[in-house]
Amino acid sequence: MYGIISDLHANIEALSEVLAELDSIGIEKLVCLGDIVGYGANPNECVEKMIERDVLCVMGNHDREAISDKHPSSFNEDAKRAILWTREQLTDENKKFIASLPPQRTINDKTMFCHGSPRSIDEYIFSADRASTVLSWLRLQAPTVKNVFFGHTHLQMYISTAPKEDVGDLSEPVHLDQSYIHLTNPGSVGQPRDGFQAASFLVFDDEADTIEFMNVTYNVKKAAEKIEAAGLPAGLAERLRIGV
Repeated sequence: MYGIISDLHANIEALSEVLAELDSIGIEKLVCLGDIVGYGANPNECVEKMIERDVLCVMGNHDREAISDKHPSSFNEDAKRAILWTREQLTDENKKFIASLPPQRTINDKTMFCHGSPRSIDEYIFSADRASTVLSWLRLQAPTVKNVFFGHTHLQMYISTAPKEDVGDLSEPVHLDQSYIHLTNPGSVGQPRDGFQAASFLVFDDEADTIEFMNVTYNVKKAAEKIEAAGLPAGLAERLRIGV
């Protein structure tokens, strides 16, 4: 059984609550779908949690930019400021860990973990149309893969090639029929954008082939105040307060 988290964005308050919840469930293995850092005020602490817990991680676009020596020109101004600040904060050891992360991982030939999509760290899967192109790509390039877990959008999502494909109600556990391909996003731990303050994640039972979307509250006030105290853009703190 796997606990799958994504888009931590240096929010140690949210991450700590999520890990505590997963521990209480008895999760055997943790997976992080990238963006351990960026936006938030505790990049080193979040990276060190990944190392300490032996989390199976892939690289996100903010992780990539945090260890680059190039200007993050593709980011908006708040994200740029946060990345440049993060570069100054990260220890050499933590930069080395981030640099070691692959863009994707596959286990048992049928389950893939990635950040944006199987095709690119930077690709956003927001819509059924975009998902359809990714599913077509998977059929050709990775025909054995049935389960793809991705992040990047900060929104929980489930799309499948199964009949009656549904991207709506995620309040109940979902069975992943392995006759079909399934794209699943656990949402964001550190900067949820669903209009709620709760950190999002999911549990994947690889024996029963089920997923369950989960949310947990955390100390948003503390996380936001730390962003402001660090001199990071005030808008990043406000995003936590309103959940967008």
